[in-house]
Amino acid sequence: LAVVNMASQVFFCSLAAYAFARMRFPGKELIFSFIIASMAIPGAVTLIPGYVFFAKLGWINTYWPLIVPKLVVPFGIFMLTQFFKSIPRELEEAAYMDGASRFRTYWSVAMPLSRPALITLAIIQFQGSWNDFLGPLLYLRDAKLLTLTVGLNFFKTQYAVEWNKILVGSMFNAIPILIIFFIFNKYYMEGASYSGLAGQ
Repeated sequence: LAVVNMASQVFFCSLAAYAFARMRFPGKELIFSFIIASMAIPGAVTLIPGYVFFAKLGWINTYWPLIVPKLVVPFGIFMLTQFFKSIPRELEEAAYMDGASRFRTYWSVAMPLSRPALITLAIIQFQGSWNDFLGPLLYLRDAKLLTLTVGLNFFKTQYAVEWNKILVGSMFNAIPILIIFFIFNKYYMEGASYSGLAGQ
């Protein structure tokens, strides 16, 4: 689930960000402002409407409510837009002169140059999906579908808490995040500095 969310967000957010950074179309600034403003909406506000909507679609007790709303996230669009704007236009113009299409330029020029920002976004979104507790708790019913973060909660009963099992499970829950961060730490720091997120 975390890998699917991470991959979809990196791809779709980069598509939208490239459009905002390089293309001209009516209402671009208004749409971008709306996306940025949506980052200020608390997630708790959308819980009940979201649950009602997905219940009508018959998606309760499936992974779809945990995947579809997270295909694109405003933070990812904002961060990658800032990074794409820092890429020299001359590199893309050279690709156009060689006959590359808009998508080919995005895929072969912009994406390789934005590797630090893409890896930064991937780490952040993977961590968010991996540690998500409220979403799986709200939408999943079958014990076989529950994620590890929700499954650890079953060690808490009305009369006792099995701290030893919770601590062991929490350790295993943290291992993938630590491995990913230490492997891509260099790119994470580069992405944070280039996209203007350093120090936040």
